[in-house]
Amino acid sequence: LSLFLLILLALGISQFPSLGIENYLVRFNESPDSSFYLNYSDMNGYGHSLLPFFLYRFYWLLFGIFIYFFTLLIWQRELTNSVFERLTVAKNRYRGKLSFTLMISLICFLSFGFYIFQQQNLPGNNLFFEKNKTALLSQFQEKFGKYEYT
Repeated sequence: LSLFLLILLALGISQFPSLGIENYLVRFNESPDSSFYLNYSDMNGYGHSLLPFFLYRFYWLLFGIFIYFFTLLIWQRELTNSVFERLTVAKNRYRGKLSFTLMISLICFLSFGFYIFQQQNLPGNNLFFEKNKTALLSQFQEKFGKYEYT
């Protein structure tokens, strides 16, 4: 069952935009238009575009750290018969350095995601989601369509 869910999730992530989920904070390990962010120029190198690329990568790295420590928490080290017993064992293990690291990684992941979300939704920042791209393209064609064959 777990392997099936993992494969389903891996294949389903690429279908998120067709379902209307276009925010990059919920699309695992994707950054907005990486071909834009990683263009190199002889004038200024990567310029201002490298920082946003690494911000998204760091955001998903924090999620990976959280998943790693959560996996350590629920790892089956003793024989259990039911899910309830496994959760009881995990609850007993939730103390000390493991609990501290798990909570810190979760708090950092959520706060960093909140910061990125706030920066995305500033009035001057226009991320070009599919609906915005079509509206912008239609405005552009209306405004400059008369110059198409000149």
